[in-house]
Amino acid sequence: MLDAPTLDRSPHTRLDAAQQDTGPRQASAPMPSGCRGEPRWFVVATYPQAERHAAHSLAHRGYRPYLPLVTVIRRDRVTRTMTRPVQIPLFPAYCFVRLDLRDPWYPVRYAPGVYKLLLDAEGWPQPVARGAVEALEATELVRAIPPAANASWAPGMPCRAATSPLRDLDAVVTQVHGNNATISLIMLGQMRQLTVPVACLVARE
Repeated sequence: MLDAPTLDRSPHTRLDAAQQDTGPRQASAPMPSGCRGEPRWFVVATYPQAERHAAHSLAHRGYRPYLPLVTVIRRDRVTRTMTRPVQIPLFPAYCFVRLDLRDPWYPVRYAPGVYKLLLDAEGWPQPVARGAVEALEATELVRAIPPAANASWAPGMPCRAATSPLRDLDAVVTQVHGNNATISLIMLGQMRQLTVPVACLVARE
């Protein structure tokens, strides 16, 4: 039996807390071959509820961030009998940034709202699979409107997998093929794609 994966979560820290790093450090290992000579998307972990702040900070510093959002229905905080649509991050405490590793990338880690840039075992930023972020950008309109209760699963729809290893991890459908679906989620320090039975998917709330 496989051990249940655990989603990397940022610590509940104040946004103005000092970074733990003592200073900028460019990795000394060879640049990953898949990242040479071209910009790629990478995952940025943010402080809790600071996804928009982090994306804005990265854009202000000349980087290209992307924060995928999803519209959900929430109860009004004042009038509890009323509900209203609210846009929230698709992946809480995460956003994406497009980088060319030939340029300095360590300033990303020190942008306000950013907790860390996810790195590989060699200390380099871990690139997202090609086309994964572009697929999220192409399905923004799908996530802009909450799906009907009986809607069929389709690419771009937010979801969770009601299976023990993946329970409570926010995900998004990328493909539907017969009785199975491919979903994307951030797990174990990377954005991953997994194939699961459609029957185990539940709506994001």
